[in-house]
Amino acid sequence: MNTEKASHWIAIVANLSVLVGIYFLIAEIQTNNESNTIGIWQTYSTNNVQIYSTLASDEFSSLLEKASTGESLDSTENRQLFYVANLFQTQSNYIRRLYDRGIASNEELIQVYNGYRGFAQIPAVRDIVMARSEETKQLVLEDGGVEKYIQESNR
Repeated sequence: MNTEKASHWIAIVANLSVLVGIYFLIAEIQTNNESNTIGIWQTYSTNNVQIYSTLASDEFSSLLEKASTGESLDSTENRQLFYVANLFQTQSNYIRRLYDRGIASNEELIQVYNGYRGFAQIPAVRDIVMARSEETKQLVLEDGGVEKYIQESNR
């Protein structure tokens, strides 16, 4: 009888220990997910700083002004514009992947694509965007393209 009671209590303690272990495992996984999300946003923020630092430079500001007025650009200026358009493309693809995984919000996705859309109003940049995929053209160039993407993704 004593061994039955002892076995019963040992089983209860063992089961409680398993439950406590599962609780701590879940807490650890949650902490890791939060750390990963923070790392993702840190990378995204670093990329934003790089892009906006480039756009704010005197050299690039004069290039944007020249491109906006339709003046012809030399090969170096075209290449600079192309590289910055690629930075915008990379940033927008990155935020779209974050959005698709549930990490970025609708507002964050819209904000990034609206910034890209504004940049794409420059004729030389628009030509670069036109060489992208149909999905990119829809998201960047069409009014309501991002909102349509959000609606289709059912989030």
